[in-house]
Amino acid sequence: YAEVFRSWANFEWSRGRTARALELYRQCLELDGWFLLARYDYAVALMDLNQPAAALEHLLVIDQEEPDLHAGMAQHLLGLAYLNLQDPLSAEGHLRAADKWGAGSALLDRHLANSLIPQGRYAEAVHVLKQAAQRDPNHPVTEALWGDCCLRLNQRAEAVVHWRNALKLWSPASRAHLQLRMKIRRYAPASRSSARRP
Repeated sequence: YAEVFRSWANFEWSRGRTARALELYRQCLELDGWFLLARYDYAVALMDLNQPAAALEHLLVIDQEEPDLHAGMAQHLLGLAYLNLQDPLSAEGHLRAADKWGAGSALLDRHLANSLIPQGRYAEAVHVLKQAAQRDPNHPVTEALWGDCCLRLNQRAEAVVHWRNALKLWSPASRAHLQLRMKIRRYAPASRSSARRP
């Protein structure tokens, strides 16, 4: 039965046996191509393996048949796949659908902001990031993205405030921490003492 193969594939995946799990997902769908829960699990695995194009094939079948699967989580995954494939407009549509179907979260808000930023819609992205900050206060990615949007809106002082907030939350050893420090050095207003130097 297809359900047996799905459960077996999920078990193998949880044990880290990736190749075996993928083969079992394929066998499951050969038995029942309309087993949408198995397609969703398979797509999740493919996204974890950084294969968004392969995941998208399965997610589009779900979108046609049962767009509200898992209370919008399938739509969220679709949006994330499109983000990875550099298609922010398609990503935005599915991420908004995910919110409509009940999958709203700070993570979804951050992904939605990441779909708006490449479209140049920085003020809208800030609105979404404010919501993310209410849902999950003190998240470094939210603060860093918010700062980036403020910079694009010519609000340099506010951008630096958000970057400094993010800096406090990220590990000093991380690459993100270093990048933020460089941004702050570049865009922070010069102090009075440094301004007096010849």
